Amino acid sequence: LIKYHAIVNRSNDEVAKNYAASRSALGPHELAYFRKCLEKLVECDNEFLDGYQQQQGGKRRRNNAVPVVGCIGALNKMDLINLRTEMEGPHEGKLSIAQTEAALDIMESEGWLVPAAPPGEDDDDDEHDNDSDDSDNEDKPKKRKRKPSRKSLRGAYFGIGPRTFMELGEFLQNCGFPEERMPQSILHRN
Repeated sequence: LIKYHAIVNRSNDEVAKNYAASRSALGPHELAYFRKCLEKLVECDNEFLDGYQQQQGGKRRRNNAVPVVGCIGALNKMDLINLRTEMEGPHEGKLSIAQTEAALDIMESEGWLVPAAPPGEDDDDDEHDNDSDDSDNEDKPKKRKRKPSRKSLRGAYFGIGPRTFMELGEFLQNCGFPEERMPQSILHRN
């Protein structure tokens, strides 16, 4: 589980004006592609949670491995790149693979998307998974499953980033993301 903390400047001062004036390098086709990515990530999240609940017999236990807040949906980079073929209307066929990869890099660098573990894979270190009693099998060599480390997954899967939750929360809810799973926002006023 990754926790993000963010401070948002909501005053109308020079810092806010300068940052707001800086434009992203994303054009209209890339923005339409970003919208498609977010819709697919929310869909992936909802499908995973539905499957998890069915596995648990429809019960939601308090101490389950599924976080209550945030989006655990993630897509691998190839699936995200292939989403460009699903764009419709004036955006259909407008992005090449290279343009799509560049757009993904920009979305990651600006905090809209973040590297993530595949859905259903926890982020805990499982160094002690072989705790079973092997007293009868002392002569046999122990085989240990190797789980890919989080570093090896960096760049392979992407999830929704903190900036998306902060600035596009209403859009995520319109895509079907449950309001009760939105991250907490605390507003401080002078």
